[in-house]
Amino acid sequence: MFVTTETLRLHKLWLETESDGKRANLSNANLRGANLSGANLSDANLSGANLRDADLFGANLRGANLSGADLSYANLRDADLRDANLSDADLHGAELSGANLFRADLSYANLTGANLSYVNMIGANLIGVVLDGAELKTRGFDLANTL
Repeated sequence: MFVTTETLRLHKLWLETESDGKRANLSNANLRGANLSGANLSDANLSGANLRDADLFGANLRGANLSGADLSYANLRDADLRDANLSDADLHGAELSGANLFRADLSYANLTGANLSYVNMIGANLIGVVLDGAELKTRGFDLANTL
């Protein structure tokens, strides 16, 4: 399965009106290596999706459900992941520099070796997260919901 321009168009229409268009449901989709740079997938369902090696540079994933998704080695640089559900996601080796993870749920996610340079993690849920070898130069970090 791949994301077509029609899927993105209908999702955008759904975001704008909710009565027209259709919310993107890409749960368990195989999007390995997909180019979704700059895509607007806010509030989309990507739970369990295979996004390994995908290019999501600057993508809008605000409020998206990415629980259990494979995002290993994905490019999420400058992505908007505010309020996204990334619980149990595999983000090992992912490029997240400059990403906005404000209030994101990263509980039990694997961030081994991920680049988290200058991400906003204020309010993020980091309970049970694996950060072995991750680069952690951050803009903001709220320790209230961590480890």
